[in-house]
Amino acid sequence: MTSQNIKMKRIGIGALLLACSAYLFGTSVVSSPAALHEASKELATVTANAEPAAHSKTGKKIVFTKNIAPLIYANCTACHRPGQVAPFSLMTYEDVRRHSKEIVELTGKREMPPWKAKHGYGEFQGERRLKDSDIKMIAQWVKAGMALGEEKDLPPLPDYPDAWQMGTPDLVVYMPEALTIPPNNPDFFISFVIPLNLPEDKYIRAMDILPSNRRVVHHTTLLMDSSGKARIEEEKVMRGEMRRESNPSAKEIMIGGWAPGGRVRPYPEGLARRLPKNADLILETHFHPTGKIEVERTAIGLYFADKKQPKEPVDIIFSNINIDLPANTVKVIKIDRVLDNDLTVFGIAGHAHFLCKDIKVHAILPDKTDVPLLWIPDWDFNWQEQYRYEKPLHLPKGTRVLADFTFDNTYENIHNPNSPPIHVRYGGESTNEMANIMLNTIPN
Repeated sequence: MTSQNIKMKRIGIGALLLACSAYLFGTSVVSSPAALHEASKELATVTANAEPAAHSKTGKKIVFTKNIAPLIYANCTACHRPGQVAPFSLMTYEDVRRHSKEIVELTGKREMPPWKAKHGYGEFQGERRLKDSDIKMIAQWVKAGMALGEEKDLPPLPDYPDAWQMGTPDLVVYMPEALTIPPNNPDFFISFVIPLNLPEDKYIRAMDILPSNRRVVHHTTLLMDSSGKARIEEEKVMRGEMRRESNPSAKEIMIGGWAPGGRVRPYPEGLARRLPKNADLILETHFHPTGKIEVERTAIGLYFADKKQPKEPVDIIFSNINIDLPANTVKVIKIDRVLDNDLTVFGIAGHAHFLCKDIKVHAILPDKTDVPLLWIPDWDFNWQEQYRYEKPLHLPKGTRVLADFTFDNTYENIHNPNSPPIHVRYGGESTNEMANIMLNTIPN
C-alpha cells in the first residue's frame, strides 16, 4: 500500500513530538540486548565510583548499578530498547547518562512512564508509576554527576519476549496486506478488517498482538464486527474501489488492544468472550512515521477457552451524546446512571477525543459510600488504555455511576486539532467528540 491509499487524521502535538524525537535521536549503536548489557558492565568496571555521588536519606550513595538501573529496567526499557516504539534506548548506563536531562524532566512531570490513571483512585494491575521518592532519587543522582557504581550490583536485563507471550496461539491471523508508512507524514490512524471464517462460535480467553515493526506502531485497538459490513468495505479497498479509512462504518465492540510495554492479561478465571462464527476483526492502529520508509504487518494471536460455553464478560457502556462545544469554551459533560442490577466490575475504560482534558468516574453505593473508579487528570487521545482492577469491585443494584468529562475547546488546549478553534459536536469521527465509559463486568 502506498501513501496515496491512506486517509490521514490530525493527531495531537505530543505524538508528533514523539515521532520527531525518534528521527532526531535514533537508537543505540549497539545492536543486541546482550551486547548492550555487556557494554554497561564494562563501563562499570572502568569508571566505578569515579563520579561524585548523591546520597539517600540513609546516607548511602545513589549509584546507577544499585539504585537507578532497577528503576529503568522495571519502568522504561520495555519501550526504550532497539526496535521498539520509543525514540531512544535506555538499556545501558551510557544511554541513561546521555538522556538524563529528558528523564529528569519527563519523570518530574509524570509524563513518563506513561500511565494516565491517577494513583490511588482505583487500584489497577500493571501500574506503570514511579514513587515520589524514586523521582527525587533520579533527580539527585543526575544533579550529583551520575555515579556509576560497581559491576556486581548491576541487575540482569529483563527478559522481553519477541514472540507470543503465552506460547503458540490457537489461531493466528494477519493484516490482509502489509502497510508502507511514508517517511515524513504526520501521525495517522488506519484500520484493517480481518475476516476469520470460523466454522463455529469460539470463546476467547486471551489475545496477543504482535506488530512486525514496533518502531512505527504507537498503539492498536482490536474490535469485532459480526454484521459483515466491515468485510464488504475491506473487499472494496482491496479492489481499489475505495480508500482505506481510519474508522470503518461497522464495528460492534472493542475486545482488546496493544501498547508498548503491555502484557497479555487473560480474562478472569471462568470468563471468555464469544466470537461468533461470522465475526471479523478490525485492527485500528495509530502509526507514527520515523523519517524513513517503513513496512508493518501486524499479527493477532487468539487463545480459545476449552469449555464450549463459559461465562462471557459483559461490557456496559454509559454515554452522553449531548455534546455541544462552541469555540473558545470549556465545558463539563456529565454522565449519571443508576444500576438496575448488581454488577461485579473487573475493568474500566474511558473514551473521548482531542478536546477532552479530564475524565473522572466514581460510584455512590446505596449506603452512600463513595467508590473511586477511574480518574485521568491529563487525558490524551494518543494514550488510551483499558484498566484492569487488582480485585473486582462489587456494585450493588441502585448504585449511581457518575462521570465528569472536561472539554477544552480553546487555544490553551495543545491537543486541539483546530486553529482557530471551531464549534464541535458529538460524533464518531476524531474531529467530533465523545464521552463514553465502559465497565467490564462478570455476569452474576
